[in-house]
Amino acid sequence: MNEVQTVYRVVRQYSESLPDETVEFLRGIAADYARVKACVYQRYSGIGGLAKLYPGYTIQNEMNATDFRESLNLPYTYYSPAMFEAIANIKSGWSHLRNKIVTLVKQNGNLTDVEKHYIFTVLKVDKLYPAVLNRQEFECPAKFAQANLDFKRLHNLICRLTRKHMTAHGHNSSVGGNYFKVDNKGFSYVDGGVRLASRTSNKRIFIPLTDNSSHSKQITVKLSGNRIEIIAPAKSKIKTNSDYSNKIALYLGYTKMFTASGGNEYGVKLGEMLSSRTERIFAKRRRRSEYQKAYHDAVRENDVKSANKYKSNNLGTVKFVGENNRELSGIKSYINAEINRMLESEKPREIVIPEKSAQFGGNLSKAAKQKLSRWVVGYVRKRLDDKCSLNAVKITEVRGAFTSAVCSECGEVGRRSGQRFVCDSCGKRCDYPRNGAENLLKKSEGLFKVPDGLKKT
Repeated sequence: MNEVQTVYRVVRQYSESLPDETVEFLRGIAADYARVKACVYQRYSGIGGLAKLYPGYTIQNEMNATDFRESLNLPYTYYSPAMFEAIANIKSGWSHLRNKIVTLVKQNGNLTDVEKHYIFTVLKVDKLYPAVLNRQEFECPAKFAQANLDFKRLHNLICRLTRKHMTAHGHNSSVGGNYFKVDNKGFSYVDGGVRLASRTSNKRIFIPLTDNSSHSKQITVKLSGNRIEIIAPAKSKIKTNSDYSNKIALYLGYTKMFTASGGNEYGVKLGEMLSSRTERIFAKRRRRSEYQKAYHDAVRENDVKSANKYKSNNLGTVKFVGENNRELSGIKSYINAEINRMLESEKPREIVIPEKSAQFGGNLSKAAKQKLSRWVVGYVRKRLDDKCSLNAVKITEVRGAFTSAVCSECGEVGRRSGQRFVCDSCGKRCDYPRNGAENLLKKSEGLFKVPDGLKKT
């Protein structure tokens, strides 16, 4: 194995049990961190703040010019990350909104191609979009100066779509936040723990940790009872494996996590695990709803004894969350182990997958989509990306359209019979995910053709 380069991955550390005094300090920092974010959301998440978002230093300078930080007595090492996290969240919200408007404009049959091009240009240029939203004068882009466009109508459409689909930032932020970020000047590792900047100048709070690793980049401190979890980026060496030489395709599914183009299957218990978890949660929530109703009825009837009984014995949110987290941890461990097994078995230099995990979408039943919740889809893809990056394995995305409907052997339209793919033309019989994976591989090499019967007219 030869080292070629390094990448960052997320690692976690955990503290020892902390005294109440330390926990109270950490909670105070988390609460003030949330207050800073809420302040940025309130001031700059609206239309009036859009022009100040890029590159973001305008907001930083304006926030620094106030006495807000001094009123909180919050060290700048916490104040600055809170500002930039809020700014990043606002930018992300505007990005999603722009994409939504682009999609709606593309579908609008009442607009000409030139009108659509103009709207896309306004959305793309950082100075034009806020000027349109704030009804400010601006110089029309030269390529549209001679176009016979009704600019007022187009600007009104942009404003209307923006206000209709715009979502407020920060409404879910709580003053009692349970985490905060610290830039690299606000902490230091020493004596088996980490020292965090306190509210007193030149004084730090010592947090004993369960391991001796240290980090130099910005860290996130997450509170959990009387302990903390530190989330930090860490450098990992990318290694090239000389025996990783195969090109494979993976069909991403629900019952089986991966089916490789060679026929091997990975994560075959994932569907069962997700079904079990979903059924348990639904049953638990039904019971909790009944008890919560009984509790509220007892409160209304001033039946203190019954209310306290329901509250103490049947409304255990902490227990419910703990059980759920343990179950999720088991599912995540299984996913990671199966990705490792896949890499060791297949030894790929390149993996072909459907773009944006498209195969988790339309063909699944409503029940399956509930079981295969969004976090699973995102988690599988993220961990696959991470592990492939660490092993210098290339991931290639291709469109998955028609790959499940066409026979990978003869190229004719086949049919699905339960979990099997059947081709009446050549007689091929195999599991349908394997047929899909084989077609993904052919598609990546330009060898896949859509039969005339499936082509759009």
